[in-house]
Amino acid sequence: DFLLSKPLSRSRVLAQKYFAVFTLIIITNTIYICLTYIITRLFVNDTVDIKLYLLITSTLFFIQIIFMALGVLVSIFIPKIKSIISVTLPTVFTFFIIGAIGAIVGNQTVRYITPFKFFDTSYIIAHQTYELNYLAFELALIVLMIILSFYLFIHKDIRAAS
Repeated sequence: DFLLSKPLSRSRVLAQKYFAVFTLIIITNTIYICLTYIITRLFVNDTVDIKLYLLITSTLFFIQIIFMALGVLVSIFIPKIKSIISVTLPTVFTFFIIGAIGAIVGNQTVRYITPFKFFDTSYIIAHQTYELNYLAFELALIVLMIILSFYLFIHKDIRAAS
């Protein structure tokens, strides 16, 4: 409400929010990758394949980006969320359960439903790359959610605070 009372366009407000979250994700992942590399070097006597290490640890970044886009989109639909846990916990748990059921049943199409299954660590280790179809699907989904969030936020009727 406060930001919308300033002489800024709605698209600029949302873009700045995305930029702030993206910056925090970059900082978090940089710290995560550096610390896990240090810990790996301390406890593993063999040499570490840097490319493979970066591919595996970077999957967290992609998962965080998709949840960022999903979170912004949900926040546009649900105004005044009292507790963030009441939305995030069921969402993450549902994606986890869908992935677990898909793994038990052996259904590969379930991998397109849950972000936790977009990156298969055994495939990354075997091929030293991501599965391009899942990576492209995730990137398309992220772009679609960001575009949709901008469209909805710009056209949303925002009530005044009371």
